[in-house]
Amino acid sequence: MLFITLIFCAGPAAAAAADAYRGITLLVAPEADKLDRIIPPPAAILKIRAALDLIYRKSPLNARLIDRLKEVGTVVIVYDPQHAESTLTENRLAQFQTETGIGEIDRRTPLTFVAILGKQVMYRDADELAGTIVHEIVGHGTQHRVGRLSKMTLEDRECEARLFQLASWQDLGVPQRATFVIQFRRSLEHLYCLPFRQWMAKRRHAQATGFDEIKIQPLELATAFRDYIDTVLGKALPTSPDR
Repeated sequence: MLFITLIFCAGPAAAAAADAYRGITLLVAPEADKLDRIIPPPAAILKIRAALDLIYRKSPLNARLIDRLKEVGTVVIVYDPQHAESTLTENRLAQFQTETGIGEIDRRTPLTFVAILGKQVMYRDADELAGTIVHEIVGHGTQHRVGRLSKMTLEDRECEARLFQLASWQDLGVPQRATFVIQFRRSLEHLYCLPFRQWMAKRRHAQATGFDEIKIQPLELATAFRDYIDTVLGKALPTSPDR
């Protein structure tokens, strides 16, 4: 696996914490209901459901891409309030994985797409939470579906996922001058998408200026990104498991 795997017990405790919504398996990490100073698991599941409703109501492309993942695999969202609590990186909010560690779930289909949501992201507004789900499931999940997740650099993985995340925020009407969006744009443009921007500046100058607009067109950039990553990886990859 590319990322750290959380191993959940496959017994009754894990099964009792399972839920399903819009064809997506929702799980709560074992022992989460015994922790203090967190969003309680029942409330967290309701927030996740509300965020999924926002995506399906207002971000149709991202909703279709989630449905495409469900056609070929099992989509799972796990609420784990202890996820990466000892780190100060952005992985504290959420992380993508290619398995849950629960055999009965991971064996359902050839592919598994897992978003781990930590404690901190649950304190965000529904719009922000929806964007995080899109980042992990649509962004990294699609990379896994087409077989290039482990072949990409960290910057390229994050650049593409963040373009879909930004597109979802635009669909949801999040103000482009909100503080968290401005900070997000800075890391998108000057860190994660820097190699992509440099490639476009040499080969697609007109599109490269798209990052300079107040309201960029992330889906147009995501389309150009596919050409970029095919160039970086040497060829277009088939739709195949990334295992």
